[in-house]
Formats: sequence, structure tokens, C-alpha cells
Amino acid sequence: MPEKGPVKPYLEVQGRFKALGPETKAEFQRNVDRSWQSLTRKCDIAV
Repeated sequence: MPEKGPVKPYLEVQGRFKALGPETKAEFQRNVDRSWQSLTRKCDIAV
């Protein structure tokens, strides 16, 4: 399974996300973290 990385670098290079504030970017990261945790549980992978 690939490694989970931070979303901030991805959001920074995508011009369409330029207007997002720090709290919105943090919310994106929290959502990714929750989804990643759920996926790893489903795959029975200890991370």
C-alpha cells in the first residue's frame, strides 16, 4: 500500500485551491487522515 502524504503540497501546486484558507486546508487533511485510517482498517494494515 502506498504511503499517505500531506495534502498541503498538492493543494499548493493546484491553482484552483489558491483561495482556500489554512483552516480549510487543515479540514482537507483531517478528511484524508480519517479516510486513510478507515482504508487501512479495511485492509487490516497496521499503520
